[in-house]
Amino acid sequence: MLGLRIDLADVTHAGLPVLSLVLFTMVATICIGYLVSRSLGQTKGFSFIIGGSVAICGVSAAAALCAFMEECKTRDQELAITVAGITVLSTLVMLFYPVISQAIGLNDMAAGTLMGGSIHNVSQAVGSELATVALVVSLVAIGIKTDLKQVASVGVKPLIAMSITTVAMAAIVLAGIFILSI
Repeated sequence: MLGLRIDLADVTHAGLPVLSLVLFTMVATICIGYLVSRSLGQTKGFSFIIGGSVAICGVSAAAALCAFMEECKTRDQELAITVAGITVLSTLVMLFYPVISQAIGLNDMAAGTLMGGSIHNVSQAVGSELATVALVVSLVAIGIKTDLKQVASVGVKPLIAMSITTVAMAAIVLAGIFILSI
């Protein structure tokens, strides 16, 4: 439902280079997130959730990807740590990317491309009312099933992987902005 808020006119206005950059960034970020997570000892499924949640749509993507993963005893804890990490990182980048955009002199299109192409959890900003309610209900359900002791046992490596992946995604978008002269 969140995707329904994206207007075809907005995509057309941004142009094929921006759309191509965003699509390339999504695929590259999933791969980077997966590889970084695996190198830090995370499972294949958890690594895919980390890469996908950073690349696609934050918490929404994490929940959707988790639903398709094989049931295992740590799945709920892995999802909970991903939700926490993505929420914190999204908040930080929503605060810092506008400042960074201004500091390096990005024009409006380039700044919008950076923020739109690399802030991973903006569902609260673009969701229709029903999508917001559905997201909140699903997160509450996840929280109810989650044992905080088991979440803590996952450790900081997933947060490190999400942070590295977030920085890599922003670097890819910024490189694309300068290469494509957006």
